[in-house]
Amino acid sequence: WYYDYMTVIFVVSYFLEDLVDIFGRYRNFFSSFWNIYSLLNHTLFMLGGCLEFYGFKQIKGDNRAIVSGNHVVNVGATFVSIAASMSFFSTVRFLLLHRKLGPVVVCIIRVLKDTAIIFVLFFIIYVSFAIGTFSMFKPFTLSHNNITGDGFKMKADDLANVKGLFSAMFWRLFDPGENDLASIIKDGEVSMQFSHFVGLAFWAVYQAILVILLVNIFIAMMNTTYMNVSQCADLEWKYSKSYYQVQFLTPRAVLPPPFRLIYYYAKLMYRTKSNEALKADRETKIREYIILLHKLVTTKKKSDEENSIQDDFSDLRQDIQNIVSEKQKAMHVEIHELKEMIVGLKNEMRLLNSVASE
Repeated sequence: WYYDYMTVIFVVSYFLEDLVDIFGRYRNFFSSFWNIYSLLNHTLFMLGGCLEFYGFKQIKGDNRAIVSGNHVVNVGATFVSIAASMSFFSTVRFLLLHRKLGPVVVCIIRVLKDTAIIFVLFFIIYVSFAIGTFSMFKPFTLSHNNITGDGFKMKADDLANVKGLFSAMFWRLFDPGENDLASIIKDGEVSMQFSHFVGLAFWAVYQAILVILLVNIFIAMMNTTYMNVSQCADLEWKYSKSYYQVQFLTPRAVLPPPFRLIYYYAKLMYRTKSNEALKADRETKIREYIILLHKLVTTKKKSDEENSIQDDFSDLRQDIQNIVSEKQKAMHVEIHELKEMIVGLKNEMRLLNSVASE
């Protein structure tokens, strides 16, 4: 069918665009929630489409209902269905352009991050209590067929087998209660013996942590996130909107996938033609550069020769001036010494005259 081929072309082109963005922007690509969301969405499309294509070749016709749910074709169809849902949800990003709805979208994205944190905590609590619950109630499943009428039984064996255990414990998040699931009875009455009572209490503690503690922490985190976003809603909205709009400023954004192949083809042809022209221009410029360099070297050589003669005369003149200056200093010193000697002789003559007169 033509629409199947069109879908394949669009999915492959968008997936390749994500890869181009990753290699072009490196770590900056993963700084945006929507980039990661887009990559996951297109990866699910690619993976699901490949599995479906391989699976349909193994079955006759296109009726997936006749094969197992674990069959490759059903697994691939599931991935494609999830990816299709994610693709439609991504239209929410266009609301960032709206002044009123933009901050709401930003808040939803932040709350999704809080959800991921709470999910990690929920998974740890879920698995921890599942292990303890299954360990306590497993014997009742193993001996279910062999137990006598006077033995202990469970009202429901959901917590005593793996399939029922994970289902029952997960849906308690949305519908707490069902104490009968952990009740052990004998002769129609609930047993309160130590191990039986601890199992019931264990089930109650799990629901209390899940419904009272974890859910309320999640609500508090959502309130805190909403308050933080609302306090600087205008700034957050403008940043998210600008980040979304800036991706359309690149030259390749002139055409959307898969028509962007036309841009890449034009760019390839431009570079090919430019390389040929640049190669010819490069050879011409190299010749001009060599000629110019020869002229500069010749001019510099002549200038250095002229400057060397002038420098020699300047050095000679400076040496003569230094010799004359040194001679003048020596003469000044000798004249000063002669003056001192004359002054000393005058003083001695005055002294002799004064003695003779007496």
